[in-house]
Amino acid sequence: MKPNIGHLDRLLRSTSGLLLLLSGTELIPAIWPDMPIAPLLLVLGGYLIATSLFRFCPVYWLLGVSSHRV
Repeated sequence: MKPNIGHLDRLLRSTSGLLLLLSGTELIPAIWPDMPIAPLLLVLGGYLIATSLFRFCPVYWLLGVSSHRV
């Protein structure tokens, strides 16, 4: 897999992924205990963190987009 995520994109993905994970585990269940959106936030946050760790985004690859500078 060739990296297609640049430095700034990686930083934004990891930060927003962590915020989504925290929201899905702490914030949303505390405010709305029966809200079904918490698992969705966990999946989305995990996806963002995984793509920032591997520096590869399958959606970018499908669209032919890259924020990685050579």
